[in-house]
Amino acid sequence: MGTGSSIFSRKAEVHQSTPSLPINGGDFSTIGNDNKVADTKEIQDIGGSRSPYSPDSGSLRAGDFPSNDNKVADTKEIEDLVDPRIQYSPIWQSWDINPFEHEKSKLIEYAWDIMESYGLLTKFGVERSKFTRFLNAVALRMNPNKFHNFVHCWSVFQTTYLLIRNGAEQYLTPFYMLGALIAAICHDLHHPGNDNNFEKKSRSAIYERYQNNDIAAGVLERYHFAETEKLLENPDTDILSALSPEQRSAMLTIIKEAILATDMSRHFRLMDELALHVGRTPHFEDTDEDRTFLVRILVHCADLSGQALRRDLAQKWGGFVLEEFIEQFDKESAANIEVSESFRNLKSSELARFECQRSFVDIFVSKQWELAAQCFPALQCQADQANKNLAFYTLEIAKIKEGAGVGHLAQVVDAPSERKEGSVPQLVGNGEESI
Repeated sequence: MGTGSSIFSRKAEVHQSTPSLPINGGDFSTIGNDNKVADTKEIQDIGGSRSPYSPDSGSLRAGDFPSNDNKVADTKEIEDLVDPRIQYSPIWQSWDINPFEHEKSKLIEYAWDIMESYGLLTKFGVERSKFTRFLNAVALRMNPNKFHNFVHCWSVFQTTYLLIRNGAEQYLTPFYMLGALIAAICHDLHHPGNDNNFEKKSRSAIYERYQNNDIAAGVLERYHFAETEKLLENPDTDILSALSPEQRSAMLTIIKEAILATDMSRHFRLMDELALHVGRTPHFEDTDEDRTFLVRILVHCADLSGQALRRDLAQKWGGFVLEEFIEQFDKESAANIEVSESFRNLKSSELARFECQRSFVDIFVSKQWELAAQCFPALQCQADQANKNLAFYTLEIAKIKEGAGVGHLAQVVDAPSERKEGSVPQLVGNGEESI
């Protein structure tokens, strides 16, 4: 794409500010009819023992505000009780959201809210009913894999939004935001639950259709984009139907570039290029080329975000990845094809599982989020969390080894991993498998 201003220039598009919604997590410190600081008793008297801002409801409910005579509060009474100075953040703006606790219908509802927080669907003529059909179609095309499933796709979508909201929005137009978010929700469309290497070794139909010069890297990513195109070619799920032919072609290019960027064999090249942007001021220019690169970085970073989340979520996502690795090893053994040696001991060895997690965070996640935080300082908390998760896995490895009489902490804490240019550790199949 061109490097100058275009029909998609920032100057031609209007940014819509993110609305604040009355959902769980607000500050009740100033609630009170006389504007004094409310004490605990006062808060309980207003809302009862249950918070009126329930993440399950997503909105105010009159019944949550009993009046003095125990009748249901009317709208005016609710308005009097809610301090207009308090900003309530919707649950989908939180890094701590646990998507496993929400039904698919709720995740789809949140997805609409995320898109409309920037006015993207309204701006580009997408009806809510069509967007809902589109996301339901995405969900239906996701296999019931342990990791690569609809919840993962939604999580990458929401994390991409958080990356935009926490700094990237200053460099992106609404057009590129839309492309990033569509790519994120579709980046693993119809994933088979194994890596690119398995597709190559088994000579699968996907490999035979999408391989390029007998190289496994990118087979699944090209397949995911092809599946995305099919959805967008169906009039019932074509959320790009209001775009002009020129806009549509440009949008598909953005989506394709972002999906292909999730191929792990491209990781180090992307990080090397991102490091160059870190040293620039501004980090990204007002060009289509830089905006496309930023979209690629956002979706790839979001795809590796599980280990940059709080520990319980990191362990949950990590556990699901390991289950898929174990299943792949079993499939390879059953098919009598070359097995992935790095997966051999994952089923039987807790040490192997922790070492696999630690290596992945150390080699890929930690460094990536540190670079992202240098571009967008608001992401430093997630970069720090990735390092905390790395320290946790390192400590658990030390405990296991000491318990087995293998060594001491000083021997277990390895130096930061080194890499050779163009190489990817065996942890992820020599760079030929998708995450």
